Amino acid sequence: MQFKKVGQRIQVLRYEGYDKDRRRAIVKMVGSVHNRTFEPTVGLIESLTDDERVELDEFIERKRKSSEDERRWSDLRLAVNFIAPPPRRSPLGASSTSTA
Repeated sequence: MQFKKVGQRIQVLRYEGYDKDRRRAIVKMVGSVHNRTFEPTVGLIESLTDDERVELDEFIERKRKSSEDERRWSDLRLAVNFIAPPPRRSPLGASSTSTA
């Protein structure tokens, strides 16, 4: 199975063989899951085989963990910037030292 992010959804794609006439893989979209809530579309779980279901569950768990890690880092960066904000930059072209 393959997973492809498209907008706010992650498409779940199944490889179904090779078309010799077209010289391409046959890939069918089975369904999708929401990018943030990981809610599957209606009928997605029922249309998967047992192995595909396990693969989808593992993928969702990896994405959830990654999402939680990103959220923690984002919260940490916000806290650090709140405690010690980065120094302000002078406008372009202006020198930081004044001459009289």
